[in-house]
Formats: sequence, structure tokens, C-alpha cells
Amino acid sequence: MTQKELPLLCHFLYIYGIMKGLFRIILLLVAVSSAVNMSAQNNSYGIDDECYALFQRAESLAGGVSDEEFNLVNDSLLQTALAKKDNKAQVIYYVERLKHLNRGPFSNEERVLKAFEELKAIALSYGYRQYFYYAYELTQNFYYNN
Repeated sequence: MTQKELPLLCHFLYIYGIMKGLFRIILLLVAVSSAVNMSAQNNSYGIDDECYALFQRAESLAGGVSDEEFNLVNDSLLQTALAKKDNKAQVIYYVERLKHLNRGPFSNEERVLKAFEELKAIALSYGYRQYFYYAYELTQNFYYNN
């Protein structure tokens, strides 16, 4: 190897080392970011998995049990959603509360309207317009069935 070729080879190896290091860093960042995103939303609602399990339980109890039994589960949903900073799960807490009041034999208009207003306000504040409109549907169902 001549003296002229030696600097070119060194330059090539230097660039190759930098590129190899950058590739490793990018690969590591992609792996970490995808692991963070996938770990929290393995359900159709796109909410935290722990919140989703509580939501499913609240959904199954809504209207079929006493307020105290339902609120134990639904309040756990809200506390978990607050701890995990999951805004959509917080909105779903209010949806479930309105559903419970709609389905239960112990509901009254005043309680339904209060839950209706709370759901509308929280849905708009977090940008979930679908739940804002869903509040109207649930309240309409209350009047239809009563």
C-alpha cells in the first residue's frame, strides 16, 4: 500500500465507524420508542391496558348492580386513568357513569342530566367529540325508556 492510499483508507474506516455507530443509535431509539408505544395500548379503545380491564368490568356492571358496587370499579378506572395520565380513559369513566344511570332502575332525571353535563364538558375539554355526541345519545335513550 502506498503512502497516498493510506490516508484514503483511514478516512474510509473513520467514516465507516461513525456510520456504524449512528446506525446502532438509531436502531436502539426505534426499538425503545416502539416498545413504549406498544406496551400501553393493546385494545380497540387505545387506552392503557389496566384502564381497559377496569372499563370492561364497569361496562359489565353498569345498571345491573347497586351504585356502591358500580362506583367501586368505575372509581378505580378514574384513579388509574389519572395516575397513568390517560385522558381518554378519564372520559370513558364519565361515559360508564352515564350508562349506569341509564340502565339502572334506581336512576332519576336529575342524576342523568348531571352526568350528561359532566360527560359533555370533559369530552370537549379533552377533545373527544365522539363522546360529547354519545352523551346526547345516552340521554335520549334514558328519556325513550322512561
